[in-house]
Amino acid sequence: MNLPCPAQTNVQMLVLERVEPAQNCQRYYVLSVSASLFGDAALTREWGRIGRRGGSTINLYADDGAACEALVTWLRRKQKRGYAPVLAVAAQAPKIKPYNTPQAR
Repeated sequence: MNLPCPAQTNVQMLVLERVEPAQNCQRYYVLSVSASLFGDAALTREWGRIGRRGGSTINLYADDGAACEALVTWLRRKQKRGYAPVLAVAAQAPKIKPYNTPQAR
């Protein structure tokens, strides 16, 4: 699956898989960027065997740019180890209607 560069498309979540039946290897790796409660950006990494509960960790960054750079770094590391992207979710801008306008009443 060819996916666009995460840094250019504002990817919020990436799901990677590595399946090698000859070696009984069925692994997943999830990378996601989100806002933390304190206003900085968080990169969450989850991993494990497909169908099982795995591990996770959260790394905090000063802004979304730094978190996206870290996401790209982890993506490259995992691709070198044989993981392939299977799903990418891009961030969408929220649709907010002004509250005090005639259309909202």
